[in-house]
Amino acid sequence: KLVSVYDQFTDGTKRNTWGQDAQGLVVFTPEGIFSAIIVAADRKPLGAIPTEPVGPAIAYAGTYRLDEAAHSFATTVLNATFPQWQGQTLVRTVEELTLTN
Repeated sequence: KLVSVYDQFTDGTKRNTWGQDAQGLVVFTPEGIFSAIIVAADRKPLGAIPTEPVGPAIAYAGTYRLDEAAHSFATTVLNATFPQWQGQTLVRTVEELTLTN
């Protein structure tokens, strides 16, 4: 379950792209498959057509690989609501990971 998300640029600046209290879920399988969704918490319903999402939202899926030494993982995007990511490999740094049982 996503509890915090922001974009950080190479110059160190951060942007809260998804707004305060963004919600989401990321799933990683042992076979190297992932799926992720991030949505802004303050989205308002506007109609009944699910193919026309409202407000900031992204979903994407593909394969992943871990780099434990760099505290990062790379995802190769196969499908995305943001077509520019399809076929791209995106590297994400893990700053904090909390697992609960």
